[in-house]
Amino acid sequence: MVEKEFNRLLEASAYLAHQLNFSHIGSTELSVGQALEMIIKLQDRHVKEKHLDHLKKIVDAQEALKKLQHDMIRSQSAIVSAQGRLAEMTPATTPTATPTTPFPPPAPPAPTTPVAASNTNATASSAATASSDAATTAGATSSGASTGGCEIDFDLRSAQYDLQNAFKIYDGQLMKRQELEIRLQQLEENIPSEVYLSTRDRQVLDWHCANLEFANAAPLSSLSLKYWDQDDDFEFSGPHVTVRSGYSQLPSRLSEGLDVRLQSPVRNINYTAHGVEVIASGPSAASRAEVHTADAVLVTAPLGVLKSNSITFNPPLPGWKADAIRRMGFGNLNKVILCFEKAFWDPTLNLFAHVNTTTAERGDCFLFWNIYRAPTLIALNAGESATRLEAFPDHVVVRKAMDALRQIFNEITIPEPREAVVTRWKTDPWARGSYSYVAVGSSGADYDFMAAPVSVPAATASKTDTDKPRLFFAGEHTVRNYPATVHGALLSGLREAGRIADHFLGAPYAKKESSLASSSTATMPHSYSATNATTATDDVRMDTKPAPMTSPLNGKSSSNGHASQASHAGSNGNGDSATVTGVNGVVPVPLL
Repeated sequence: MVEKEFNRLLEASAYLAHQLNFSHIGSTELSVGQALEMIIKLQDRHVKEKHLDHLKKIVDAQEALKKLQHDMIRSQSAIVSAQGRLAEMTPATTPTATPTTPFPPPAPPAPTTPVAASNTNATASSAATASSDAATTAGATSSGASTGGCEIDFDLRSAQYDLQNAFKIYDGQLMKRQELEIRLQQLEENIPSEVYLSTRDRQVLDWHCANLEFANAAPLSSLSLKYWDQDDDFEFSGPHVTVRSGYSQLPSRLSEGLDVRLQSPVRNINYTAHGVEVIASGPSAASRAEVHTADAVLVTAPLGVLKSNSITFNPPLPGWKADAIRRMGFGNLNKVILCFEKAFWDPTLNLFAHVNTTTAERGDCFLFWNIYRAPTLIALNAGESATRLEAFPDHVVVRKAMDALRQIFNEITIPEPREAVVTRWKTDPWARGSYSYVAVGSSGADYDFMAAPVSVPAATASKTDTDKPRLFFAGEHTVRNYPATVHGALLSGLREAGRIADHFLGAPYAKKESSLASSSTATMPHSYSATNATTATDDVRMDTKPAPMTSPLNGKSSSNGHASQASHAGSNGNGDSATVTGVNGVVPVPLL
């Protein structure tokens, strides 16, 4: 039930953003988290109003029943009065017995008894009929017996009518009372909740929020309401898979035969109209700086590294590129790997959840993966928890994960792990985070800006070289349709390989591109490369259609888990290296 409600909340937020175009309050752009909390508050207000309306209906029914009871008491008084009047008239119309009386003297009228209120189904009209029949017989007997027979007969029939009408009114009131009592019972038995979400419901809803934060590697308060799911239409179909022996297999295989230098972080990238110069520091402070020259450079450093400005570009990156780096979000997702002597869980289960008690801690070890044949579990820390827990030592984080397991498996004794590994991607200088997301103030177009190559500013370049870019960029943060995924990073490497070949080796089959970025004020062109079929038209795509809902457990990747950025010195183990990262995630390209 809560999962359905969570999906309804997401659908409502998408409706606000895409159908009603409600994504700002004043000049402030809304985040997914803000929109969800607003909708929850509106729903809670609606539930309270509905609860109050229901209570008002109960009060109204009780007041109607109370009024009816008073009316029934008055009806009973009217019946008693009519019966008394009829009883007084009937003996008065009985004539004295004489030999000439045409009719035998009538039987004495049956004594009348006042009708008390009753909940039985027997109607009072039968009593009225009996009384009126006796009065009619008496009236018929006395008809013509006195000079005032007509007046007496009229009065008698009038009294009979009044009695029958009083009983008829009373019968209607009895039926109405039964209906009111049934309705009141139904209202009292079906009082709606006065809260939208119970405490437990809110905790489960927070779990689904944490799962969405895992999928985006960011707190919901940081996600752009309008563009956070702009890539959902392009999600690959098929089941999730796990790379055997880990993601490191991918860069290891791709790097075979290449000169990959680790522990050599890039500090400066100088580019001119004639080529590039990449300066990297050695593995120690005493080591001499390494200088690599080439015609062009492919930068695959994680977005978090670019955001940290640990690489200096000379001349500086143009404004449109620097602004895209600033606007985009680079999230954080951490894992706690627990290795045991043997499995104490059901090995057929791929994952199981842990629901935390507070919203602030909803991402603390909220999900456990069982994806290896070995007795190993992986706990996920998502959202704000991912960054908060990085400040704690390993044994504290491991203890939190073990406490969560003991709450899940509270009926068995859980042994301590024989080995544990805790990741800290945000503070890792080679990554500075996990993978990108569309932050508040950003959009899918920023991925296109990140993918665009950079040329030398026109003021420092010759006329013959201004149309030849020197800086190229790849990585999951440069793929608009497949961000935050391993396959997206791999596709970006293939894209840039084709682009570089087109620029430096020529593409006789394609129309020549204009200068992509000839100055710091240049804007991103509509087409980056004639061979770039993946993103050639993506930059003009408008993200106005809400993406279809997917299960929160599916995430955003076709692999089991999301891609993290490759580190400067190789891979961070989560695999996001589209090309083999050489020096600090930068690949010099000596072509000419």
